Amino acid sequence: MPLQPPSDGCWLAHGFTENVNFYSIEYKRLISDAEYVATQNAWQHFKSGRWLPEVQPLLKVYRSWQEAPGSVTGQARLGGFRLGEFLEEVIEDRLISFLLTWRMALDQLASATSSRYGKDSSEWRAYQAGRRKAYDIYFGYRVVEAMRNRVQHQGRPPLAQELIRFPYICEKCGEEHFSYDLDLSVTMRAEWLLESENCPRTLRRDLMDPSNEIIDIREAVQQSMQGFEDILFALLMSSNGAAEHLDILVRAFGETSPYRPVLVKSWKDDSGRWLASLEQLSDVDWVVARSATAR
Repeated sequence: MPLQPPSDGCWLAHGFTENVNFYSIEYKRLISDAEYVATQNAWQHFKSGRWLPEVQPLLKVYRSWQEAPGSVTGQARLGGFRLGEFLEEVIEDRLISFLLTWRMALDQLASATSSRYGKDSSEWRAYQAGRRKAYDIYFGYRVVEAMRNRVQHQGRPPLAQELIRFPYICEKCGEEHFSYDLDLSVTMRAEWLLESENCPRTLRRDLMDPSNEIIDIREAVQQSMQGFEDILFALLMSSNGAAEHLDILVRAFGETSPYRPVLVKSWKDDSGRWLASLEQLSDVDWVVARSATAR
């Protein structure tokens, strides 16, 4: 479909890439100026959470951590002779950076919320409740918090890292081969955390379960970020008008699913040329995914 809308005015649409060189837009419906502004405001309210100065450094190091396994498997495919050193430099260094930044972001968000709204505010209560809930829900959140405390005082965690190769049966020869794709397993034995006298009682009980003897570090980091986003979501939902903002976003995403919504405003200038502004509602997928818990 062409980029130009069917008529002037405000439109709810979604964009998609038909091939690597062509971006297209499907227009869902014409909307009023009031709905256009309300949707913009709803998007900005929740998008602003991820752009807080307390949050941005954490998102940066988390992206770096997420990219680390790909860097390692890429080096392995190239037959890197320094693979062992490369694993340490990439995985361990980025993990430690994440652990320290994750806790710093939580502390700075607490300080900023307290200073901005006061400790008698709904925002502060929402932050505190969100943090307690995240600790209770996510095993990985509890692991990352304990790892950070131990790393802060006692150095690097003893990680075990293994390249995973995927076997398949060749249709031509009937023999087993390994695909070109690789993955990376990063684990740690629970005993490293249990050795610490400061290991929290709840986590100690978790780690005594034989199923948690080997901890999947990639999964733990992911859960710790889910917990952090839950806290941020609770904080954003505590402000006036947040519930209405959320309803607006959920409706917009529902109409354009599985694509992100795009707001389009089109008009013609004095010479008759068609002009338009396009805004893709990015950075709020995580909010819409949590909408059911806010009901």
